[in-house]
Amino acid sequence: MVAKMNSKAWIKIAEAFFAVTLILGVLVLFYSTTVQQSGREERVHSLEKTLLEEVSNDNSLREAVIKNESSIIDEFAKSRIEKILPGFNVSIKICDPNTICNLGDYKPEVYSEERIISSTLTEFSPKKLKIFIWLEK
Repeated sequence: MVAKMNSKAWIKIAEAFFAVTLILGVLVLFYSTTVQQSGREERVHSLEKTLLEEVSNDNSLREAVIKNESSIIDEFAKSRIEKILPGFNVSIKICDPNTICNLGDYKPEVYSEERIISSTLTEFSPKKLKIFIWLEK
């Protein structure tokens, strides 16, 4: 009778151990997925800020923004994105500072940053430059 009670106790202990192990495994899986995604967000936002900084410091790119030539800025951004973040897509919008720039098409997870480009050496015509980056699935 004593041996039977001990074997039941050991089975209960083993079941509890496996349950705790299973729960911890699921928690580690969710945690690693979250950490990986937050690292991606930081890389994308850092790249967006770098691109906007480069546009604001380059006279020819500033002039393209002021003249509303989004194709030049779009090519510049796409060439940088393809090298650093393969699999991501980019869209550039140039609009007036007082308006809302939006992507237009719905994308489930879009990262965006914006900057006001106010003038070149010869012309003052402020524009808002907004960059949208999303993972193409």
